[in-house]
Amino acid sequence: MKVFVDECVNYNLMPRLRELGEHNFEHALDTNFVGLADNILLPLVDPLYEVFLTRDRKLRYQQNLSKFSLALIVLKSSNILEDLLTMLPDIRDALAVIRPQEVREIIPK
Repeated sequence: MKVFVDECVNYNLMPRLRELGEHNFEHALDTNFVGLADNILLPLVDPLYEVFLTRDRKLRYQQNLSKFSLALIVLKSSNILEDLLTMLPDIRDALAVIRPQEVREIIPK
C-alpha cells in the first residue's frame, strides 16, 4: 500500500515505518506537499496514495472525507518518537485490513 505520512508526524519515525514491509511510506517533507492546508492537500494526495497517516485528530471532522478514496489512520499520541514507536504493531495491523474511505484511530498502549 502507498501511505502518505502527514507532516505532523515525527519524521524520525520514517525508518521504522519502512521496516514494516510491503508498504511504501512517503512523508510530506519528502514531497512537494509541505505546508498545504488539508482542503488543498487531500485532493492532491488522494489519487497518488491509498492511506493517509496523520496525528490530526480533527481532520475527519473538518474535511468531507467521503469525497476521497483515501483511508485515514489517526495516531492519537504525542509526536515524541518513543510514543509513536509503541504504535508500530498497531499501524502494521491496521494497514493489513484497512479499506478505502475507512477511518482508524490508534491509541498508544
